[in-house]
Amino acid sequence: MTADPWTIYWQADNRDSCIATAVPDDAEQIAALWRDFAGCLADGGMVLDLATGNGTVPAALLAGNPTLKITGVDRAEINPLQFLSAPGPLHGVTFMGSVDVCSLPFDADSFDAVTSQFGIEYADFDRSLPEAARVIRAGGRLAFMMHHVDSAVVLPAQSRLQEMQGLLQSGGVVELLSAFVAGDRAFAELDAAGKRHLDGAVERTAGVTGQIFEGVRTAVRLLQAGRAGEARELSSTMSLRLRADRDRLRQLAAAAQDATQFGRTANRLRQLGLDVDVAAEWHLPESSGTTTLLGWQLMCTKQ
Repeated sequence: MTADPWTIYWQADNRDSCIATAVPDDAEQIAALWRDFAGCLADGGMVLDLATGNGTVPAALLAGNPTLKITGVDRAEINPLQFLSAPGPLHGVTFMGSVDVCSLPFDADSFDAVTSQFGIEYADFDRSLPEAARVIRAGGRLAFMMHHVDSAVVLPAQSRLQEMQGLLQSGGVVELLSAFVAGDRAFAELDAAGKRHLDGAVERTAGVTGQIFEGVRTAVRLLQAGRAGEARELSSTMSLRLRADRDRLRQLAAAAQDATQFGRTANRLRQLGLDVDVAAEWHLPESSGTTTLLGWQLMCTKQ
């Protein structure tokens, strides 16, 4: 199995890269924004989605305008039609994996629109923004949704990152599980590591600590049943996936932009010949009457 954190993530039947809140309506509001954007594009328009993952944005765009011709590219090894259990309307989308958005394999003026949701900011803007501008035709549209340092995506990710680092630290649960299933450490040492993690100050969640501890219990049962090989394989897989998730969250935190960085991004696009139509924080209204800060919204038109 490849160790690339995003390839592992997309090949695990995940559709979205980020979930901001537990409110089901939030995903629908995000999709509605892309449907509205698609409705402003001409029928048969050519669209390029950068850092497309498993095609969340293309699916929403097609719901808003099913005539669009969409290409989705990603640096990871993606194949939504293979790895998604329910790919929906994506059969008509051209997906290309192992593509560097800083060196796009397309001619200039190839697309009527370029989009990205929580993706373009992971790349080097000094190289990726000129590439995005290059492939848009005159009059074409650019729509980016990007991570905000104080968003409902990034702030919880910081807490989960600390939780993962605690499990992966030297002498931690993951390391001692590997040693235990290999016969190099006693169960008492593994059990003590688990108690230290539970007694620590870091927030613990069912999605991280809960899953790792359940994996530990399963590995112990496998050993007791004389299935040591399966226990070692489980331990190795758990370690690989947790390290991949940690690396993804590290990249997410590093990619998030504050107001100064976002302002520089918008100015760079102006220098590249795009009119900036919208450059603002992206808030989702909630039923309680409050709003949730989800990220930055950037809408441009090429001159």
